[in-house]
Amino acid sequence: MSETIVVALDQTEAAQHAITAAGDLAARLGDRVLVVHVVEEVVTGRGSVGGEDLHAIDDVLAAAVKSLEDRGIEVEGRAVPGVAGTQDVAESIVQQATRAGAAYIFSGTHGRSAVGKLVLGSVVNKIIRTAECPVVVVR
Repeated sequence: MSETIVVALDQTEAAQHAITAAGDLAARLGDRVLVVHVVEEVVTGRGSVGGEDLHAIDDVLAAAVKSLEDRGIEVEGRAVPGVAGTQDVAESIVQQATRAGAAYIFSGTHGRSAVGKLVLGSVVNKIIRTAECPVVVVR
């Protein structure tokens, strides 16, 4: 029986490594992959505005989907809303994984120091703490 692997995608090299690792596992197990890119909005005193270039997001998402399709992996790409600088990005990823009944969540990490994580917070740390399935963190 095929299961779903969710990959959290952003525009970093670490996320590309997560796509590759998730693809390796999906190919071995015959699983499908759901690539999730949280489209961050910036909240201001006057409401929220797009914080990211939507064309760039579409390009990154399409490239990730194509790279998995080229390997014969069943894949879906999905852009979902989130708010920059809050826990909403991690919550959006975990919510998508829960809805998909994900067996795993893959996410890249930038490899920040312990102090950097303490000061800046970490989307990956929030995903690890709140996900109902195993989380694979890829550098």
